[in-house]
Amino acid sequence: MPPQISRVDPDAFGTFLHATPYALLRLERTGPIEFHRGVAEFFDGAWPRLFSFGALERARLREPSWLDQVFRTSLGPMRGGIHDGYWLFERGLVVGHHRGVVSTGVSYDGVDHERQRQRVVRYGFAGVGARADVVEAARQICVYFDDIVTRKLGAKDEGEGSYTRETRESAHRAPPPRAPAPPPAEDDPYEILGVDPSISDDDLKAAYKQQMKLNHPDKVAHMSPALQKFAQEQTVAIQKAYERILRSRG
Repeated sequence: MPPQISRVDPDAFGTFLHATPYALLRLERTGPIEFHRGVAEFFDGAWPRLFSFGALERARLREPSWLDQVFRTSLGPMRGGIHDGYWLFERGLVVGHHRGVVSTGVSYDGVDHERQRQRVVRYGFAGVGARADVVEAARQICVYFDDIVTRKLGAKDEGEGSYTRETRESAHRAPPPRAPAPPPAEDDPYEILGVDPSISDDDLKAAYKQQMKLNHPDKVAHMSPALQKFAQEQTVAIQKAYERILRSRG
């Protein structure tokens, strides 16, 4: 049975993000939105029970600023804007983005590319393959996110350039609970506020107010409890970072 791709709306977004350790979302301006053939099938087969899949139309959003509130990394809001394409979330935080634009050219001269193609065919196309351009489109998207998940879960290969399903299934039947990690940039208050150390005092104050506004309880009241809790934690981190900078500037 092919994996289910949910039509996600803002009210149920938190539930979607936290239903599984990883959530792969395709964001586009208008619908209907479809995953590239083989992409959802690949992650459902290669990483059993770790992924949920969803599609979100920008046209369904009542407030465009909502994207800035929920598309966050461990360092806070996205800095480069929220573009269309595929977004990978790990326990509610953005860990990868692929615009979904693929090259139609097909070449498997490199050994790594051929191994990647075989892996995508195995899990994404039930081992029977498809047209070369369809497989190549899936490969370009799958390999990008597959590498991220592999690094994060510390999967090991067995000398063949790919990761065996048997090893992964035994390791992921019951993923150990992972406590939310503190922001990696906690020691750098400028990183937490998303500003450069050379910023003026006035611009620093404006950036601080903007960050606090994005995480204000009124802004996240309609979201899931998990996202509300994350916003509260961000508020504390932002406040501490701002105070540290003020103290350092005397």
